[in-house]
Amino acid sequence: MASSIFYQFHVNNCIVDTQLLDHFRKAGWGLEVNEDQFFTKYKWPDIKLSKSIIQFLDDEQDNNSDFEFAIELLGCYQLKKDYIEEGTVILFYEKIKSAAERYIDETRSTTSLEIVIDRLTTIVLIHELVHWLIHYVSPGVCTKTPVGTRYKKFDELEFHEGFAQIFTHWFANNKGGLYFDIFSWLVKKQPLQYHSYNKFLSIGVKTHSHAITLMTICKLLDIQSMDKALKIAEIYPCKDWATFDKILFDPFKFQALLNMLNYQEKKHIFNYIIRRRPGDLSDYLILKKKEKKSVLKIITAILQNVNIYRGDPSYEGICESLKWNYLGV
Repeated sequence: MASSIFYQFHVNNCIVDTQLLDHFRKAGWGLEVNEDQFFTKYKWPDIKLSKSIIQFLDDEQDNNSDFEFAIELLGCYQLKKDYIEEGTVILFYEKIKSAAERYIDETRSTTSLEIVIDRLTTIVLIHELVHWLIHYVSPGVCTKTPVGTRYKKFDELEFHEGFAQIFTHWFANNKGGLYFDIFSWLVKKQPLQYHSYNKFLSIGVKTHSHAITLMTICKLLDIQSMDKALKIAEIYPCKDWATFDKILFDPFKFQALLNMLNYQEKKHIFNYIIRRRPGDLSDYLILKKKEKKSVLKIITAILQNVNIYRGDPSYEGICESLKWNYLGV
């Protein structure tokens, strides 16, 4: 059975999964590789099949306790402690086969077990590939150290599962047919964290581009919190990065963002501001007079948070430039 699933995955689903990665590549995420080194145009994590489940995953959270008929874990993404390699997506083929048999039994489906296994394997793979993207791959706007795969709070678990599940939801919806039926059945059997994608949908995150933009903002700020992700989505309801970048410095939005960020997250956003506008932020220094009043509020807000950089000459130079050009001090 293992070799059969692996063969079907390679033959039938590589094109499907590449379509998922296409969305991230278009958004600037670091996925491309040299074609002469790999058989694909994208980076990939290792993909393995395993008979035994990895017990420590989610055990500490005890998140299945309220689900009498909960489906066992069907796959996972593992990242080594040194974060050097891409990590591994592991598909638990016996659990997938068992879940497929259960689907056929409960829905009285006439579809063959082999086909149900194939569709379910693809659904699990899509979900785990998004985990890989969140944990390991850097968006184009910043280079980030990969994030570990053990979650300390349920809020973090909701964040990661919410993003992984929303892309899987769209995949199943777009494919329709058996993919949609299996996913809809599966979600009903999964614990609460797997339902958190509905929180994104409820606030209007309804496209790949919108979700990837929100993921990128969270990666930029090193945020792994569902609560903060939802607040950011409400402050900046941007469906693409260019729109976010354009309205980032809206006085009310930017101040609302600063108010919700902690010390480290403010440092990340200020780092991004400086990288976008090197030197003395010259693109702001040539703004028309009618625009300067609005921008002045923004600069003031930045300077109110600049004390975290005091003692760092590279930042002090920029701060002095801002003060001279906008605050007259």
